[in-house]
Amino acid sequence: MNILRLSAMALGAIAVLTGFNSCNKDDEECCTISYRDGQYTYTWRACEDGTVVYTYTGPGTKETETYSWLNDYDTWNQVKGEFIDEGGTCN
Repeated sequence: MNILRLSAMALGAIAVLTGFNSCNKDDEECCTISYRDGQYTYTWRACEDGTVVYTYTGPGTKETETYSWLNDYDTWNQVKGEFIDEGGTCN
């Protein structure tokens, strides 16, 4: 699965958790990847606890969705590997 599938999951998510971002925990590893296409930026941030925050920004637009990777991956290492393979960074 590639980053495009993550995008499709974000856009097709039925249940969106709002106001919840557990990626702020100091002891939790998170990975981030961002793509820019002209005036548009697409950013994904996935964390060990299963959350993914997808942000789309463009002229006058900013949309954020939160969903879980737990239904699509078995381990954090799989998710981390996808992000690294796509040029993302983890911390």
